[in-house]
Amino acid sequence: MIFCKPSLFTLAMLFDFFAAVFSTVSSVRLAIFTQNVIDGKYIAAIQVELVNLVLFLIAIGADYFYRVFQNKTIQNGMLIYRDRISDSIMHTDKDASAYISALNTDSSRIESGIRNVFVVSDALMYMVISLLALIYIHWAIMLVSVGLFLMNSIVPVLEKNASEKAEKKSSYLQKEYLEKSTDIINGKFVWSAYNCLKVLQAKLTFFAKQYEGEIVHVKNKQSLLNEFPTAVSVIVQTLLNVFTIYMILNGAVIPGVILSVGNVSGTFFNNISNLLAAKNQMNGYNAVFREKIAFDEKQEITEKKLDHYTIKMHDVRFSYDNNIVILNGFSHVFESGKKYLLLGETGCGKSTLLKLLFKSLQQYSGEICIGGYEYSKISCEQLYTVMGFITQDSYVFDDTALNNITLGRNIDETTIQHVLHDAKIDDTFNTNENAKSLSGGQIQRVCLARELVEYHPIVLMDEVANAVGEETAKQIYDLFLNSDRTVIAVAHYLPAGVKEKFDEIIEL
Repeated sequence: MIFCKPSLFTLAMLFDFFAAVFSTVSSVRLAIFTQNVIDGKYIAAIQVELVNLVLFLIAIGADYFYRVFQNKTIQNGMLIYRDRISDSIMHTDKDASAYISALNTDSSRIESGIRNVFVVSDALMYMVISLLALIYIHWAIMLVSVGLFLMNSIVPVLEKNASEKAEKKSSYLQKEYLEKSTDIINGKFVWSAYNCLKVLQAKLTFFAKQYEGEIVHVKNKQSLLNEFPTAVSVIVQTLLNVFTIYMILNGAVIPGVILSVGNVSGTFFNNISNLLAAKNQMNGYNAVFREKIAFDEKQEITEKKLDHYTIKMHDVRFSYDNNIVILNGFSHVFESGKKYLLLGETGCGKSTLLKLLFKSLQQYSGEICIGGYEYSKISCEQLYTVMGFITQDSYVFDDTALNNITLGRNIDETTIQHVLHDAKIDDTFNTNENAKSLSGGQIQRVCLARELVEYHPIVLMDEVANAVGEETAKQIYDLFLNSDRTVIAVAHYLPAGVKEKFDEIIEL
C-alpha cells in the first residue's frame, strides 16, 4: 500500500537503525551500572551512567532525523495518493461525494496506513536488535523471549478479519454521513424559501446523532482490538522477568542484569505490541485503500480514430436505483450533421438519454455505438473530443467568468472575442467578474461560451435557453442549428420558428 520514494524510506530506516542500536546498547550497559551499585563501586557506576547518557543523546538525535525523513516520506506518499484519486476523476463516473470522501475523510486513514508501515518497520528493527541484546545477556533468556513471541504471533491472525470489517464499516459510515448532510445543505435555499430551516437543522442533527452513535460502536471495537496485543505483551513480559529471577537464583547470570533484561525485554515486547496493533490497523487500511484505488480502474479503450460520428442506440434500457424504468428498449440512429429534438412528458427519460450519450450514466443494457464502436470500448476522453454537453444547470467555479470559459485552456484572443460575441457576452457583463455573482441567464451564456470555444462535431443541449429571453434563445439555437454539427436537444420551450429547423422530432 505504501506510496513513497524508496530513497526517503531507506534514509529514514538508516537513522532508525542508529537510534535502536545506541538506545539498546545503553540498556544493556545498565547491567554493569546496577552491578557496580550492588558491589559498592559508586565511582565506576557514575562513569558507566555518563557514557550511557552520551549514548542516549546520540540515539535521540538519530531518532529526530528518523522522524524528519519519515514525515517527508509520508508527505510524498500522500501527494501520490491524492494524485491517484485526482487522476481517477478522469476515468470513472463516481459521484462527487465519493471523491470528496476519498480526498478528505479516507485520506487520513491512508496517511495512518503509511505511518503504520513505519511503525511496523521500526518495531521489527527494535525487536531484532533487542533480541541480539538478549542473546548477549544469556541465550536461555533469548530462547524464552522467542517462545513467548511465537505465542504472541497468533494475535494478528485472530484479529485480521475483525479489523478489516471495522475499518470498512467506519469508511462506509463516514461516506454515508457526508452524502446525506451534503444533500441537505445543498438545498439550503429551498428550506429557507419555505421557512423550514429548523427542519434542515433537525435533519442534520438526526444524521449526526445516527452517525456518531454507529461510529462509536466501531471505534470501541477498534480500541479493544488495539488493546488486546498490549495486554498479551504485558503478560509475556512478566513471565520473562520471572524467568530472569530464576536464572539469577541459579547463578546463571549476575543480579545486575535484572534491570537490563527489564529494559531490553520491555523494548522487545512493547514493539511486538506495536507491530501487532499496526499490522491489524494496516489490514483495515488496506481494505479501505483497495476500494479507493478501484477508482483508478480504466476502461479498455479503442485507440482507432472515429471515421464518422453517427450514433446508434439499440434496445437501450435504463433504470435508477429505485428500479423505476426510465428507458425501456429505446432504439434510434442519430446521423452525423443532423438536428434532433427530443420531446415528451416530464420523467419520460429525455435528459437521461442525453446523459447516457455523454457517458454520465453507464449502467444500461442494450447497445450504444458511435462511429461503429461500442461505448464500453471508448474512453470518456476520446468521446469528449467529439461531443459537447450544454445543460440548464451547468456549474460555474469560484473564479472569473473568463476563466470559467477557458477552463485553463490556451485560447487565442481572436477566438475569445468571437466566442464572447456569439454568446452575447461582450455587451452584457464584464468577463472579469466572479462567475458565482452572475445571474442565471449570464451563467447560461458562460456555459454556452465554453462549448463555443471547443468546436465539437456533436452537441447535446438540455433546456439551454430557459434562463434567457426569447430573442437570445433564438440566437443560441441558431448558432448550433445553422452549423454542420450534430445536435440532439431537449426543450420544453422553443422560440417561434426554431422547432421547424430540426430535421427530426423524437417523441419519448
